Amino acid sequence: MSRASTAGIDLSLRVVADEYAGQLAHGRQQFDRWLERVSDRHPVVSFISISDADGRIIHSPECQRIRRVNISDREYFIRLRDDPQLGWRSRRR
Repeated sequence: MSRASTAGIDLSLRVVADEYAGQLAHGRQQFDRWLERVSDRHPVVSFISISDADGRIIHSPECQRIRRVNISDREYFIRLRDDPQLGWRSRRR
């Protein structure tokens, strides 16, 4: 994966995280509509899954299929939960 690709993915993740945090106070439906609009213009966004602080998947393109998935036991989740300043890391970095 090129440096430009990882930068684009990182930017997409940050935009979605910021928007989710900002719109959550207005209700989940507003965020879902925003994400749908953005996904039409920026397809990579449609592949993003979101978990809460406890590791429960709360948004996913396959939301119905994975509604009860919990990622709190996965190494990448534990690492970021324990040290949020790490931020996103690709495997190639």
